[in-house]
Amino acid sequence: MSYSEKDSLIRIIHNRSNSTGDKLIEFMNMYELDRLKDATVKQLREYVDMRGYGDGRRKAI
Repeated sequence: MSYSEKDSLIRIIHNRSNSTGDKLIEFMNMYELDRLKDATVKQLREYVDMRGYGDGRRKAI
């Protein structure tokens, strides 16, 4: 199965989250999003880069 860049960035944040999805919730609150589906690749890259989770410009997995 191939993943889009957006899916890969969400996976990076998910992998850094605890069992309650704290980092995903933090991301959504930061950008005032109601659901992850509304996130843009630019927002996801910015968050991944800001948190130091790796290169938000390249695909993970």
